[in-house]
Amino acid sequence: MSPKDALQKAIDLAEGQSALARKIECKQQNIWRWLKIAGRVPAEVVLTIESATGVPRHELRPDIYPAPDSEVAACISPKDTATDNEIHRGLSAISAATVTMQLLKRGIRNISMAGVRPLNDPPQRLVGPAYTLRYVPLREDLSTPEVLGQPDYPPRLAIEHAPEGSVLVIDGRGIADIAVVGDLLVERLKIRGVAGVVSDGGVRDCAEALAVGLALYAAGPAAPASVAGHAAADIETPIACGGVAVFPGDIICADGDGVVVVPKALAAEVAEDGLEQERYERFAKLKIKEGRKVPGVYPPNEETKAEYAEWLKAGEPEG
Repeated sequence: MSPKDALQKAIDLAEGQSALARKIECKQQNIWRWLKIAGRVPAEVVLTIESATGVPRHELRPDIYPAPDSEVAACISPKDTATDNEIHRGLSAISAATVTMQLLKRGIRNISMAGVRPLNDPPQRLVGPAYTLRYVPLREDLSTPEVLGQPDYPPRLAIEHAPEGSVLVIDGRGIADIAVVGDLLVERLKIRGVAGVVSDGGVRDCAEALAVGLALYAAGPAAPASVAGHAAADIETPIACGGVAVFPGDIICADGDGVVVVPKALAAEVAEDGLEQERYERFAKLKIKEGRKVPGVYPPNEETKAEYAEWLKAGEPEG
């Protein structure tokens, strides 16, 4: 059964099941948009649909969940089965700069957001799965103060539905002088356990928003509300932010150097190999402090590799 057929079967089985509708909330209308864009169901609702309908996850998303009896499932390495908590710990232990190098080694280049900077002083480290909100250009009938109170207004849904530990990533269309979030919404996100906010738009009431203590990465302070120049479009769809494509569930890594987007499928190996990269860089810095020239140390030649192996055996001494 193709993923599209499996999803159709799930939707058919779920018809009239209000519990499923509540679980997926307003995402169901976006499932079909995802199918048109990517030909697949969003990863973050696969398990919900499986639980509610009985359609197996490996039929809905065979690219993520191999069939239990498949050769692929039998050969999955520990790196491939790393838990979300393990991945989070690994990525939290390495810098955004290291993440970019690991992604570059895998041929992934356009992953560092432009025009998005840490607003907290000092910057707050931020790692978590992306929950996306998209704005489009202003349209007068969609951009009025009255829309703010509508129950299906996407920014309000995002504030209430972004999961604990997630990062709310907002497509502010790269317009720095229009705010996409303010202190009241930031306060609510903090209370709900959301890890932080990332946007290429502005932050309103910025001083008060920073006082909340949530990790904020954005273009900077901005007084005008979003309806002054944007219309809210939808949540949990692919967006652009800082010139980078962000899909729901991608892992956001941010620190004082900026914001990096990690494709979820690569997160475990980036975390593991990034830790090893930084371990070697600690060794390389020790050698340079001793007076060694950079060529042959970074990157290492065979002699330096042998020295590194001995350093590891010795317990990674600092001097």
